[in-house]
Amino acid sequence: MAKNPAISTYAKLIGEVAIQWNILERRLDSLVFHYLTVESKVAGFILGEMGNETKANFAKFLIEAYEKDDTLRESGLFALLFLNRVRENRNVLEHSTPHLDYDWAYSGSIEKSDKRGKRRAFVAPVPQLKELVSDMRHAETYFEILQTVLHTSIYGAPDRYKGGPTIGEAMVRAHALLPRPRLPDKLSPLEPVEVPTT
Repeated sequence: MAKNPAISTYAKLIGEVAIQWNILERRLDSLVFHYLTVESKVAGFILGEMGNETKANFAKFLIEAYEKDDTLRESGLFALLFLNRVRENRNVLEHSTPHLDYDWAYSGSIEKSDKRGKRRAFVAPVPQLKELVSDMRHAETYFEILQTVLHTSIYGAPDRYKGGPTIGEAMVRAHALLPRPRLPDKLSPLEPVEVPTT
């Protein structure tokens, strides 16, 4: 029988999730900032007063209200779908305690309390956590490219070569061909064990 991984393996992965989330959170701020037509210090104050869920909802409102290009709208909304899934997983992981074996090895599940103090177990094996970190890293590159495309679509040179697309239009077309990052699996709660009454 395979031995469970050490608690240090779990701790390292949780740390990597936290770091990758912080990077993606900055990408979310940049996405909101792109659609806000205010000075950077005003945008910074607005974003600083919002939690992550509120920021994502605000970004969705801005994209749906102001993005005229279908490709960029779909990409922006996908980015928010991805960020919401990662935020949910990250919140579960950061506010949970791992189940450990007698020798302090990680058993592949975690336990989190809800707002009423009721504890709930979640399946979180090491391979799934590694996949989550990998998905977050790939998404960071995708979102960085999206930011560049959004910026260039507005501020890029308006010149056309032989009647072709502008640099911004060409980048939007190229971005549409990029594969989107895989949407991470949602951490699943374990079903409560039924205790016989007789």
